[in-house]
Amino acid sequence: MDVGKMRKTIISPSIEVVAFDVYGVILATTDEKAPRKGIIRLLDEGTWEGLTFCTCSDALTEDVLSGLNKADINPRYFDNFFKMPRKGANFNKQPKDFLPILKYYNLLKEPNKLLVIGDRKERDINPALKLGCQAIHVPMYYKRSSNIDINNYVKFLQK
Repeated sequence: MDVGKMRKTIISPSIEVVAFDVYGVILATTDEKAPRKGIIRLLDEGTWEGLTFCTCSDALTEDVLSGLNKADINPRYFDNFFKMPRKGANFNKQPKDFLPILKYYNLLKEPNKLLVIGDRKERDINPALKLGCQAIHVPMYYKRSSNIDINNYVKFLQK
């Protein structure tokens, strides 16, 4: 879903796994101690609804864990931390490969049960949609003062 076209996306009960990009979605790109406004509420609601969360970041897993801890986000919200490969100097323009996530959660035949939440169309959103996954494009989160609540873009539909 494009941010410009839809203000809030209601996540349907068919979703089983939600894969978050980390920097720019959960954590600010310029201030890793600043979690995005509303992220804990979103994680709590999704956990209550029985969703499985994972991350899909090109950062090292150790860096992701450190960033989450610095921002007081419990890493236990996440079932797994997927390292998306960096290929070459211009990796930010290269699409992420979500097949390892689909394989891990046994969703290759039902990719629509994976929801990807990302801040870059060409790296996060388009490759997810191409595989048949669902995707939500949220504005990139740079710093705490941007004050964009993720709950303005995502809402869980109760099962």
